[in-house]
This record gives sequence, C-alpha cells and structure tokens, in this order.
Amino acid sequence: MDLQVSALNTTSSVCVEGFFGPNCSLQCRFPSYGKHCQLECNCSMELCNHISGCPKQETETTAGNTSETHRGRSVPEILSDKSMWNNFNLKQKAMLISICIMAAVFFVLAGTRTYLTKRTTTSAIISYYSSFRQNQ
Repeated sequence: MDLQVSALNTTSSVCVEGFFGPNCSLQCRFPSYGKHCQLECNCSMELCNHISGCPKQETETTAGNTSETHRGRSVPEILSDKSMWNNFNLKQKAMLISICIMAAVFFVLAGTRTYLTKRTTTSAIISYYSSFRQNQ
C-alpha cells in the first residue's frame, strides 16, 4: 500500500489496488487495473477485474499417461501486433521526428564535408605533383 497525498486538499489517503481518486472512491477504468491503475488488461471488458486484471486461465495438456495443468494470469505478449508508434503521445512523436530529421541533416552534412575534403585533397596532390614534374 502506498500513501498518496492529494494536490487539491492536503489530506492523505491510502488507496488499495484497483482504486484511485479522492478518498480512493473510484475504480480503475478499463483496461487499467491494479496498483495505481497502471497495469493493463489483455482480455475483454467483461472479464477484466479492476483489482486483479484478467481471470486466470487453465490449460490442460495430455501426453500419453501424464497430464499437466498450467495456470497463470493472462498478460500481453512481449511481441504483439501493436505498433510502438500508437503508444506515443503527440509530444513524443514530435520529438522523435525532430531527432530523426536532425540525424539525417547531420549525416548529409558529414558526408558532404568528407566528399569535399577528399576531393580537395586529391586535387591538391595532383596539382602539387604536376608542378613538381614541370620544375624538373
């Protein structure tokens, strides 16, 4: 349990998992659940519990004479079909795009400088070599 201090009034309250707000009177809204409503259900709204999330799933596997039962909370898979882009807010998207543009400009300028430096060095060597041969 965490002690939370309200910014609106100076009273403090202890919210149990699945609740938030003034006097901890509000349940977590779907798809959120758990401590500070920071976990996300990976099941339908009807199955999601504001305290414990999705119900535990049981699967039974039978192989020969042995059978196994697996129990666990349904959690989102690490590799999901959701795009990471959808999780960014507008400010984060703008920052990412700005960083990409600045990186692209940097690489173009660095490449141009390298090309011009190499070309200038090569022509300086050629002109030096030509003037050296003429003097002999």
